[in-house]
Amino acid sequence: MDVSLRQLQVFRAVARHRSFSRAAEELVISQPAVSAQIKALEQILNVPLFQRTGRGVELTEAGRQLLPYAERMLDLLDEALSAVRELRCAQRGQVRVAASTTAGIYVVPKALGAFHRAYPGVELSLDVLNRFAVHQRLLAGDADLAIMGLIEDPQDLEIAQFLPNELVVIASPRHPLARRHQIPLEEIAREAFLVREIGSGTRADTERIFAEAGFPIRVAMELRSNGAIK
Repeated sequence: MDVSLRQLQVFRAVARHRSFSRAAEELVISQPAVSAQIKALEQILNVPLFQRTGRGVELTEAGRQLLPYAERMLDLLDEALSAVRELRCAQRGQVRVAASTTAGIYVVPKALGAFHRAYPGVELSLDVLNRFAVHQRLLAGDADLAIMGLIEDPQDLEIAQFLPNELVVIASPRHPLARRHQIPLEEIAREAFLVREIGSGTRADTERIFAEAGFPIRVAMELRSNGAIK
């Protein structure tokens, strides 16, 4: 028969109070239940742990040897339970975030800063990638949370929309179309575009919009970051 944590808890309480009755009060159990737990523990170890005195009970030499080990084991159990409770309440742990380029530069850092202030014990990491790479990182289990534009095939992922992502055409203020507010897509399609690399969500959305309207997109240059396009 193995020693149980309950037996060690009862043993520690009796050793602390030097009394079976006071240990029973602390543990909110009956004194016979305390006696039964100590008797079972002594039978397992095959040694007496307490000896009766006029003022209560005292630890035997075997009891004195056992006490520090019992306290360490029970303290370690308390630490483990506390760590799990803190993790459940988001007080500790690690969150790996992967974000598409636009979100990773303009949206996520501020949100992660606010999260860190609320939960300073949680370790945060952020990888900024294009939408395809973010999606793959999430599917591979290398990210706990992904922030990006909508994907066509969620593959059983939980998706929640939280922010609109409006696409607009940006041109130099010296461009002939820059001062116009309503421009048909057919006319815009005649222009050459600076676009992100294949795998970028912005590029995928732009190509989809043009394709649905029946226009090809003219690519003047492909760049791998929003900063380079600027």
